[in-house]
Order: sequence, then C-alpha cells, then structure tokens
Amino acid sequence: MNKVLQCLAGGLVLCLLWSIPSCAESVSQRFVKDLWEINARMPDIWPGYKIDTPVLLYFPHDKLSCLIAHPKPPADYVLQEGFDKRVAVYGKRGEMKYVSLFNLNYVLDGIKTVFFRIDDSIDLAQEINVFFHENFHVYQQKTFRYTEHLTGEDRSPEHLALFEIEVMLLKRALISSGSEQLKLMRKFLAVRRARRSEMPVGAIEFENSKETIEGTAEYVGIRSVLPPDNGRGYVLLAAPLLWERWSLLNLANAGDAARYYMSGALQMFILDSLNTPWKSRVQGGTSIFDTIAQYFENGLGGGEVADMKKEFGYDGLVKIAIAAAGKQEGTQARLLDKYNSSPKIIVQLPPQIKGDGPRPYAENIKNGRENIFSNATVEVNAGDYLGLEIKSDMLSWTGAEQPVRDGTRLIYPSQYKVAAAHWADFSLELDRKPVSDVLQEKVSFRSIRFKNMEISLDAKCDGVVYKKDKDICIILSVCGQSR
Repeated sequence: MNKVLQCLAGGLVLCLLWSIPSCAESVSQRFVKDLWEINARMPDIWPGYKIDTPVLLYFPHDKLSCLIAHPKPPADYVLQEGFDKRVAVYGKRGEMKYVSLFNLNYVLDGIKTVFFRIDDSIDLAQEINVFFHENFHVYQQKTFRYTEHLTGEDRSPEHLALFEIEVMLLKRALISSGSEQLKLMRKFLAVRRARRSEMPVGAIEFENSKETIEGTAEYVGIRSVLPPDNGRGYVLLAAPLLWERWSLLNLANAGDAARYYMSGALQMFILDSLNTPWKSRVQGGTSIFDTIAQYFENGLGGGEVADMKKEFGYDGLVKIAIAAAGKQEGTQARLLDKYNSSPKIIVQLPPQIKGDGPRPYAENIKNGRENIFSNATVEVNAGDYLGLEIKSDMLSWTGAEQPVRDGTRLIYPSQYKVAAAHWADFSLELDRKPVSDVLQEKVSFRSIRFKNMEISLDAKCDGVVYKKDKDICIILSVCGQSR
C-alpha cells in the first residue's frame, strides 16, 4: 500500500520501473534483483560501464550482509537461496562493525570490494540511484582522463548569485525545445562567461572538475532509475528526479557539493535531448561545460546579462547569499571555539597505511594551517590489519595523497584529531574490556571503543593508548611488526 501511495503522490516515474513486490520477496532479494537487472543495461546508459568489482551489501534491519561477484567468498559467507538466479549471492548474518553509507575501497579477504549499506526506511529506488552514483566513481578512477581539482572554490555572494541564475536557466532549458531551448542556453553561456571573467583560473578548474566528475555520477544514478528508452523520452522524466535529488541533498547538508551535481547533470541531459554525443569527450578529458559550450553559440553581450540580472532578481540573490554566509560564519566560529577548547582524541595510523579525508559531505573550515571538518565521517579499512570508523561533529585530518620520504622509507603521515566531550563523559573499552580510570601510562591494545562517541578501531597491528595533557593519544605501529 505504501508503494501505491507513493505512486499516487507523484512517484509515477519511479513506478514505471519499481513494481509492487510480492509478499514473499524480502528487501534484500528485491534490491539484488533490481540492481542486477539495471546493471545488465548499464552499457546503454554509459558505454563500457558495468559493475566489475565485488559488491558487499549490508541490510541493517535484517543484520544481513550479501556478497556478490566475489571470486572467493570467505568461508563464513553461505550461498543464499531465493535470490535472482543470474547472480550468486553469499550471505552472512550478524551486525557489521563499520556501517557507513558506502566505502569504495573496502577490502574483504585481500580483494577490493564496494561496500554499500541499504537503509530499509528509504525508498529503494533512491538507494539504487545512490549506489550507481557512487559506484560510477570507481569506473571514473579507472578510465577517466579528467583530473579532479579538490580546492579553489569561489564562494563569494556575487558568484553564488550568478551561479543560481545559471542553474535556473539550465532547468528551463531542460524542459524546453527548439528555438526556446537555444535562446535559454545562449543566456546560460553569457551569464557563465561573464561570471568567470572575474574568477581566477584555479576556481574555474575546481568548478569544471566538480561539474564533470560529480555531474556524470549523478547522471548515471538518475538514469539507473528511469525506464529503458531507445529514444530520448527519458530526458523529461529526469527533470522531477533531479529536483527531488536537489532537495534530498540539501536536507543532507550537501548544498555546496549538490550545486555541481545539479549543474553538471543538467548540461548532460540537455545534450541528450539534442541527441548529441558527449560521453566519450568527457571521459577523454574535456569538461562538460567546454563540451556544451562548443555546441551552442554565445550570441549575447554584457547588456543582456544585465537584463537577466534584473529578470532573476540578482540583488535579492546576493542578499540571500550574504545572509547565508554570515550565518555559516557564525556557526563555524562557534564550532571552532568548541573544537579549540575541547580535549582531543588523536589517532595516528601506521605509516604504511593511507588514511583518507572525511566524507561524504564534510565541510572544510580553515583554522590557521589546520583543516577542520564538521559533520564528518572517516572510515579506513586495511583488510585484515585495521578497521577504523569515526563520526564526529568536528575533527581535523593530516594526510597525504602520495607517500612522503622519511629517511629511507616512504610513508603516509595520517593523523586524525577528534574533538571530544569532557573527561567525565568518556567511557573507554580496550580489547572490549571497560577502562574506568583515566590512563596514566601507555597501554597496549588491539581494539578500542569510546562508547559515548562514535569511534571504533580494530587492529592486528600493535597499538598503544595514553593520556597526554588533556588529550588521549592512540598510536599504531607498523602492521605485521612488533614494537
């Protein structure tokens, strides 16, 4: 009945694909079946792309882990009955320790595996969308020649106001056709070129990078939940899903990232509406904006841009951006005060293990030379050696994408500082045994939990924990070697 109500409430697009399940069909069975049906037609959505790595799906409601396409499933994973016959599914019952939404670098029995947690309370079509969005990043890492730029964003109010006008023009162009669409796209190009004439090269590269990398992933995710279409009818069906995703990403505090998901995917669906090839160019290293700009002529000058500012209420948009920036600055100042005054839990990884920065929607706050992240999730999985998960309102990360030389060794200097509560709020477990008193000396461990905080760590490499001033230090030595 819930699915029928969702259809009547406006989800008719998704219902073209997502039929009402039988009573006997579990959530895990249905998800795997739909996932593999969509995967079979993925090359029609993006040539050359299919799931080509093992997948581990975790269903927390049933405490069931489903392993798919793994060349050698671990002994504790048992072949499951009742699943789609086209794919072998191995399952294991039990609660997982590390349950972040996704991990593209999860390692299971020494084999890189894509991990994805399915939230049973969310519509499964949304989960399919997110899965293919994130999994497409694996394909990008292997095949895209485009370089991702992670810094340089221009967040001035004037920039954000013009960018919002560009997105409104793209939205109108997507649901238009013929001369009206051409007129809207020329306006879009005029506004963007006027805005970028005031931007440094690094900011333009950042924007092109985000629109291309995240935009293509968003495009693939949206296409995955649309019905197959040999023509171009799916383009109009994509519009309401893009609006819906924009709302959901904003609710997830992903506004800064989401604007590029939207602007990039909009340009891609507009090119699809014109039956214009673009995917091989983007995969080969051309940004989506440069691709679409070469298709449409500019044809407008500065006077028309001034007219569009009046039409879309530019001055009002700038005021909104200024107010939002002021609110954000106030929030950031309060968070930094909390971070600076709080005791820290400092986690230093073994030198041969690369630790990644926070994700998925962590916001970077500058604090002198230190990069502080709010709303942060960190997950490091190094196979049998180490598993670390941190969820925190405030943490800093020091790391490197490439190893650095330390004497004769190449190492990854990875360290996390997590803003903690007061000492009275700590509840510490070492090797699953409670520790009631504050640490006065270095104590060895293989696993550690802070029960009132979302920090957990299991290691086969040696580690020590101790108190230093007002902080707790967790130091892990080289895995496989004793101290």
